[in-house]
Amino acid sequence: MQISDPHIGPFMSVARLRRIAERAVSARPDLVFLTGDFLTMESQSDPDLLLEAFAPLKALEGKVFACHGNHDLEAPAIVSRALAKNGVELLIDDARDVMTEAGPVQILGMEFSYRDRQARLERVCREHPRTPGA
Repeated sequence: MQISDPHIGPFMSVARLRRIAERAVSARPDLVFLTGDFLTMESQSDPDLLLEAFAPLKALEGKVFACHGNHDLEAPAIVSRALAKNGVELLIDDARDVMTEAGPVQILGMEFSYRDRQARLERVCREHPRTPGA
């Protein structure tokens, strides 16, 4: 399951994102991927908004992984704190091997990059080669 680009702010309330997270938990997924852009400029002033919105994901600890979007680089401490306190592992140019009911899965989380994306992708893939059998 993937949750991407919620942009807490004028168009995505904390309550709405929390309901989305609750639905994700109730679906009992093997894995959840949070693929960035969690905040807007308006939501960066309160460090607890994202923490509260993703609180239901704590029930899936060890199964939830995230990477930054470009907006998250504006408030990385708020994002990393909210993710960590909710049991979400933030992968920044890093990989994890996870065992699921379907078998082993290799997860590679890339940091958002404005420039030299291809070079970064190639470097990170070299540093974390494919896990055999995953």
